[in-house]
Amino acid sequence: MMTRNFFHWTIGLSAGICCAMAVLSPLEGQTSGAAAQPGSMDAVAAKAAAGTYREFIELLKIPNISAVPADIQENTALLDTMFQKRGFQTTVWPNSGRPLLFAELKGSQPARKTILFYMHLDGQPVTASEWHQESPWDPVMKKKNDRGGFDTVPLERLFGSQVDPEWRVFARSAGDDKGPIGMFLAAVDALHSMGQEPAINIKVVLDPEEEGGGARGLRSFVTERTEQMRADALVAMDGPMEESNSPYLVFGFRGGSSVQIQVFGARTELHSGNYGNYTPNPLQKLAKLVGNMKDDDGRVTIPGFYDSVTIDTGMRQALDAIPFDEEAFNRRIGIAQREKVGKNIFEAFLYPTLTVSRMTAGSLGANGRVVPFAGGVIPAVAEATIAIRVVPETPPAYLRQVFTKYVESQGYHLVNGQPTEEERAKYRDLATVTVSGGGGGGALRTSMSSPVADWTRRAFTKAFGKAPDQAPMYGATLPIGAIVEGLNVPFVIAPLANGDDNQHTSDENLRIGNYINGTKSILALFLERY
Repeated sequence: MMTRNFFHWTIGLSAGICCAMAVLSPLEGQTSGAAAQPGSMDAVAAKAAAGTYREFIELLKIPNISAVPADIQENTALLDTMFQKRGFQTTVWPNSGRPLLFAELKGSQPARKTILFYMHLDGQPVTASEWHQESPWDPVMKKKNDRGGFDTVPLERLFGSQVDPEWRVFARSAGDDKGPIGMFLAAVDALHSMGQEPAINIKVVLDPEEEGGGARGLRSFVTERTEQMRADALVAMDGPMEESNSPYLVFGFRGGSSVQIQVFGARTELHSGNYGNYTPNPLQKLAKLVGNMKDDDGRVTIPGFYDSVTIDTGMRQALDAIPFDEEAFNRRIGIAQREKVGKNIFEAFLYPTLTVSRMTAGSLGANGRVVPFAGGVIPAVAEATIAIRVVPETPPAYLRQVFTKYVESQGYHLVNGQPTEEERAKYRDLATVTVSGGGGGGALRTSMSSPVADWTRRAFTKAFGKAPDQAPMYGATLPIGAIVEGLNVPFVIAPLANGDDNQHTSDENLRIGNYINGTKSILALFLERY
């Protein structure tokens, strides 16, 4: 395979690239209005990105909530066509009405390593009234103004000859995760326009259930089509970049777990006037128990909760090198002071989280769940649900031990199910603790010195002229564990959407500069030998 100079690509460029449309520079730190030089990788990426903007907008117009199979089918059908016309052989996996799309670029060669790229085509549910536009499915283009808000820009300007990288397209899934799909297709177009053979064999899987049900279909597909999916490494393109929008690589992600604590009071609900000041209120007791789980700085006080987490020298160097403006970040999300877990948000990702997500009280139903009370009564039982984002060092079994010891240390006698009459008579404080694995899967991490890490670093460094920022862990939970464990394959996460893309909330958006740079990033991976 011939070595390529990523900064002076001229060989094999089609004539159309040499007269690429003028594009304001998408790179951070460059002068606004500077045009990419014809024949450069920037021009190749900008030209290819521009060629996919209309497809991207059309894709955003299709609702993609996984709970609506017909919408998922329409998305998959359109994407199937998009991939086929670019030379991919595709497989549509029915998946009980929510089809998964698998694609492989034709012309693979045994001498080349195979990379499997993961993205998802479904999106989060929407509350249209919370969006500052008529519909989350009707894309609107805007640009940030001097007042910190956004002014509307006519969408047709996106298809013109002058494109501003600071423009943003607002629509559900613009950043999470249809944007990266559009970038991927643009990178394939760029590869074709250059007349270049990729340095890797390329496979793609588009998950229809990432936001709405985890990895059910994905896990089934991996199990039944293991050989078809077989790869040497996995690249997941999901989630936002860090705030500077510099090239960024992540080598792990948290998993999901859940802790449920029930505190018991009297056998039944009791009138708060007739029994108040006499019968203990389990909801107040539970509030104290849960409230003491964190100190004023937001650190979990449960003994052993953080003890198994270690940060090696490589992780520390990578974390210290990531630029982070804490004051600006806090101002953007609207807080005065952060919780003091880790030196910054990237180090905080290395630790498990503890989020009280629900508390309720009432009587205990036949299924063991709380039936909420109404009126002036003292509840018979109170229940807290605590969401835990686990890291590799803190699996559910570890948490079960830690939480059990903590609740017992607070004076509680733990019971299985409802307390017996003997336990009610003997113990003042009664509780149950249940720890489950949750629906998000386990936490995984790839070594930052692994071959896949070296390969992605080389590609990004050549493309952008500097080493990418790197983080050992990503804060969210991804379903790619089904692929990593099913194929026994190393992985890396390459976030491409802007750090303030508002994913999962209203006014989700994608910055055009990120779309162009994302196209360039993926093209760099295509052209770098693994």
